[in-house]
Amino acid sequence: MQRAAVVTLSVLLPMALLEQERSPQVLLIVQERLKPNVARAYDRNERKIARAAARFKCPHPYLALEPLSGGKEVWWLSAYQSLTEKERVEQAYQRNHELMAEFRKLGARKAALRDEPASIVPTYRSDLSHGRP
Repeated sequence: MQRAAVVTLSVLLPMALLEQERSPQVLLIVQERLKPNVARAYDRNERKIARAAARFKCPHPYLALEPLSGGKEVWWLSAYQSLTEKERVEQAYQRNHELMAEFRKLGARKAALRDEPASIVPTYRSDLSHGRP
């Protein structure tokens, strides 16, 4: 089993998540597996993406995690209070034309460095949970 640690806090430290009165109800999880021998190029590109996100005011914080050992992969986490909030954030990204133009350019570079990403959007279900989320 790989142990994961936060090694990259991308864009904005998600302090808003820590300060929320209510735990997020929806979580977008994206897993990216890198191709062999591309870690440095991937990291350089990710730093450019983070700078673009800060410069063009990324509409939502997200967090990146990568393992301390084993194969190179990155897990991206974005938390939302609801699916409606997730949709509003997606619309805010689309309205931010400068950010999206930069993301498309850097995303094309990124695509060459990784396998097809896997994603899931689990939602909190109180009927399957014990205690507060």
